[in-house]
Amino acid sequence: MSASMAADAVDLNTVGSSEARAGVYFSGKSSAQKTTGAPARLQGLTAVGFFGFEPTLASGLGQAEGGNSELATIGIILHYSDIPCCFYFATMPSLWKYPLTEARHARLRAKLERKLAARTDTIS
Repeated sequence: MSASMAADAVDLNTVGSSEARAGVYFSGKSSAQKTTGAPARLQGLTAVGFFGFEPTLASGLGQAEGGNSELATIGIILHYSDIPCCFYFATMPSLWKYPLTEARHARLRAKLERKLAARTDTIS
């Protein structure tokens, strides 16, 4: 969903300015994801280590001979599904209040198409 929201921001900028900056928007978004992703992965892997998870042990969902304990399994579940879901749910109010409605998007696309058509008429 964030990619489509970024595309909407690019469309808004293209209509409001004389420059196409899609590359700037998407490279900035990609850089932000990579910059925040590395520390998040480090935190997640460190946290599951505190729960006793050992990736070299034989797999098993229950407490088995040579397998990870139930606590280690719970640590994996919490850090790779439940906790991230809380962050996604926290963003839901901003999605409900997202200012670009279907009607506004249609008007934006019409303006953008007119602007692009005028630009191609000038070039040819």
